[in-house]
Amino acid sequence: MEAVVPSPAAPLNGKKHPNGNAVIGTVTIAELQALTTQDATAHIQPSVIVPHKNVLATLLKQVQKLDFRKIVGLDNETEKLKQKHYVVTVVEEALALAARNHWGYAET
Repeated sequence: MEAVVPSPAAPLNGKKHPNGNAVIGTVTIAELQALTTQDATAHIQPSVIVPHKNVLATLLKQVQKLDFRKIVGLDNETEKLKQKHYVVTVVEEALALAARNHWGYAET
């Protein structure tokens, strides 16, 4: 079995695949699997193992101070922040920080 390799470039000999992509050649399924594995391997980033005793310190280095009044949208200095403002903001910011740093976390 052969697979068609698409290309945005101009087709060779004017050939086009039915899906509209230019046909630049054919490869066997085994060749396609090998090329895919090679490409995937090139994009793998090595994992960094952090000892358990250093995990919290490593995470805390990523945390920045928050301006709760600004985030919550309280412009009036006489308005007091309630506990719910702090809790919700901390959770939202922690989830955003985890997403930015590609940390795994469970949503429960």
